[in-house]
Amino acid sequence: MKRLLITIAVLPTLLFSGCATTSGWFSATYDKYMKQAFGDAIRSLEGTAIADIPKAIQAARQKWLPQGQFWSDFAARQIRAYVAGHPSTPQEAKKVLEAIATGLNLTTT
Repeated sequence: MKRLLITIAVLPTLLFSGCATTSGWFSATYDKYMKQAFGDAIRSLEGTAIADIPKAIQAARQKWLPQGQFWSDFAARQIRAYVAGHPSTPQEAKKVLEAIATGLNLTTT
């Protein structure tokens, strides 16, 4: 009887303890692919007026990324990276956007 009670008490713990790990794995994989896809969205902004690119990145964030502070901060980092590149010509903007997109496409986490 003791074994049965112990089994009943311990079995759910063993069964569901892996859920956090599994959901963490799926979440990390999902985040990785979202970041990579956002890199493609940033790459598609090549040809947009230089001054409009930060607004376009923010619009892409609203349209394509899930809600939440993590993704708002993520998009803000991409905008800061673009602004830090100081592009003044369409060719420079294209290089900066390509560098950002390539970095995101290589994301592993």
